Formats: sequence, C-alpha cells, structure tokens
Amino acid sequence: MSTLVVPTTKSIAFIVAGAPGAYCGSCLRDHLIARWLAARGDEVCLVPAYVPPRFECEDRRLKRSARVVLGGVSVYLLARFPWLRHVPRGLFALLDSPWLLRLVAGTAVRGDPEELGRVALAVLEGITGAERPELLTAADWLATHVRPEVVVLPNLMLASLAPALRSRSIDRVVAFAAGEAPFIDRLGEPYNRLVWQWIGRWTAHLDRVITFSHYYKSVLSARTSFHCPLDVAPLPIDVPSVGRSEPDRLFRVLYLSRVVPEKGLRILGQAVRLAAMRVDRPIELHIAGSGGSERVPEVREVLDELHGTKGVNVQVHGEVERDRKLSLLRSSHVWVLPTTVADSQNVACLEALAVGTPVVVPATGWYPELLDRTRGGVLVQPGNAQAFADVLQRLIQSPQLRVLLGNTGREQVRKYHSVDSAGEAIRALLIGDPSSDRPNQARELEAREK
Repeated sequence: MSTLVVPTTKSIAFIVAGAPGAYCGSCLRDHLIARWLAARGDEVCLVPAYVPPRFECEDRRLKRSARVVLGGVSVYLLARFPWLRHVPRGLFALLDSPWLLRLVAGTAVRGDPEELGRVALAVLEGITGAERPELLTAADWLATHVRPEVVVLPNLMLASLAPALRSRSIDRVVAFAAGEAPFIDRLGEPYNRLVWQWIGRWTAHLDRVITFSHYYKSVLSARTSFHCPLDVAPLPIDVPSVGRSEPDRLFRVLYLSRVVPEKGLRILGQAVRLAAMRVDRPIELHIAGSGGSERVPEVREVLDELHGTKGVNVQVHGEVERDRKLSLLRSSHVWVLPTTVADSQNVACLEALAVGTPVVVPATGWYPELLDRTRGGVLVQPGNAQAFADVLQRLIQSPQLRVLLGNTGREQVRKYHSVDSAGEAIRALLIGDPSSDRPNQARELEAREK
C-alpha cells in the first residue's frame, strides 16, 4: 500500500442506504463514522438512498440531505419495467419523495429471489441498463448540490454509481463492504454470477474498498476480481461511557438482532430449554430487535418451545431505541446469537463486549477473528443447540468465567473498536492519496471507458 497523504479537512458525502422500517447496522456504522469526522472538522453530508434511514441519534454538525437518491420505488419500477426509463423525470421526482418512501417502506420486496435478483442486477448494470436515469440523476445532484471531494458508498451493490460520479469530477469514490455475499448468494443463478461480475468491473472506478474483517476480505477476493485496493479496518462503535450493572439472581440471556430465520432464534430457544433442565437457577430470555413481535413465527415458536419449561421466562421487546438497548446489554449475563449465516460484522456484538457482557457466537464468519482479538466470549459449533446449551450451562455455573470474559472483552473492544481508536485509520483510508493508491490498470481502464 502506498503512503497515505491525509489533508487537514475534506468535504465528504456518505450515501446511506436505508433499510425499510428498521434500524440498519451499516447505516448506524456510517452515521457514527460521519459524526466522528464532523467532530474532527471535516465537512460531512449524509445523502439517503432507497428509503430515508433511521439513526439512533442526531448530530447538528452533520449536513443531512432532504433528498433521497435512487429512491426505492423508482429503482424497483425501472428494474421491473425498463421502458419506464423514457418517462419524464418529473414523475420519478414525485415517487422519490421521502414521505412516499416512508409510506411504502414496509411493503418492500424482501424474500423473492427472482425479484431481488432482477433489481440488484438492474442497479449493477449501471448506466448501461435500466437504472441509467436514476444513477445519472443521483450523480448530477451530488455534483451540483453537495459538491464533495470524497463520496463514500455504503456497499458494493452501489459500485455502479462510481463511473457517473467520476465523470462529474468528483475526486475520490470509496466503498464499504459488509454483508453483500450472503445476500447475493440467495439470489440464485444467473443473478448471483452476473452481480459479482458487475461488481468486479465497477471496482476499476473505485479508489478503494474497505471491509471490516479479514474473513470478509477473503470472501470477497474469492468471489470476484478487484481492480482497486481492498483493505480491512476495525469496525467502530460508540462505546458507552458507563459499564454494566450486575443482574439479580435471574440469569438473563439476551438475543439482540433482527428476528429472521437465519439469525438462529429457534436454536437459542432450544438451547435455553436444554440448559434450564440442568441448572437450578431461573433463566430469563430477552428477545429484542426489528421484527421481534410475538406474532412473528420465529418468536412464536420460541414461546411454544419454552412454554411450561420450569424456571424459564421470556420477555419480548421488539425493536428498541439506544437507551433501552444499552440497558438490556448492561443487565444481561450473556449475549447470544446462534446465526446460521456467516456474519461479516455485528455492531450489537461489539456493544455487548463494550459494556462487559460476554458473547456466545458460532465459530463462523468474523466471530473467530473477533474473539481471537478481544477474548470476550465463547465460540460454538454453528447450528448446534446442544453445544449452545453446554456453554450456557457453563456460564451459569461459573461467575468467575463470566467476569473474566466480560472484563477482557470490554478492555479490548475499547482499545481497538472505539470510534476514537478506529477513526483515524478509517479516515486515512477514506481520504488517501488519489494519485497513487489506485492501481495503474484501474486508472487506465477508467480512462478508456470515458
């Protein structure tokens, strides 16, 4: 890697891709980085994409665009009906209004691989495909109204925006990468193959891609060819200023994540039942996160699984705001996520460690790397409810182990993952030296395509 030349201040625009009706881990990550940069003195603007994002707090030092670029309704309609690209842009301006996007966010396409694949591929075909009007409009608006020196894309699914940005004399375009691979894998053929091909092509127009684990860097490198540097930075969190509070005799187990099948809530329910049969201490399972209502099938199954189990109580919280989230983290004995997909980042896991709550996670994805560095939890065989139950029993019966894991994890997370410790490294990668840190062949390819 070339030596990074970092100017004193920069004008930086973050494209923040909102999630329909919920908090989004990547949105919270980007918002935190943007806040830190603004506090440092950079001029930072948040530009929503798809739907207006939700944040845990506001910061007046940040500029926040009222306009949503690549509005979710317009993007979907153009992918579904390509002939709409010839419709006057005034109609799409109405469809991209924030109030309408908030209204329809809850009806967004979620589970149909065919529909998701069609939309993802249309966006990644870039200015060569159906989404050309939306991409060019977004680039024009950014160049005219925001005028940033650096644009930060939230993920590789928007890498197709880079050529249009560069053609409008924006100095530098950088993309974060986290979570694309599991999503693309679910699309099936031919979409997953074509999407990776387009991502590889558009990296020639990026100055850098930043991911947050060596695990995910290896995943991305195996899926497509990168024509720009692919770097790893520490995942930053806003470390709480106050540590944990010791819970009472109840042993509190916290599930804090989206409530979707692949996050393994059913496995946790089975593990709690098995552990409860072996210990004489009451267990209280707390379920929190978007989609966590008692009407959701995953939650209903856990309630049925644990109904009548002696010494077990279940509390369902749904999605929680930051203060309530921190209260749950501090008052729990352990944070558990038996996810069956390989996560590339998890903010809630780091937040649990930061307040001194041990974590129990599968030995997949970035978790082995994280616990090797923080030593704040226990790795478990993925998908094995019995193995999770064994660890829960061990932690219930060994308060000394819980204290050791909690104290070590808290110290290491504060050392490596606080936004103050990670921020400088991330800023150096974002700003960089545009004349030297993109490979020559990438610059030559970009010049030819112009």
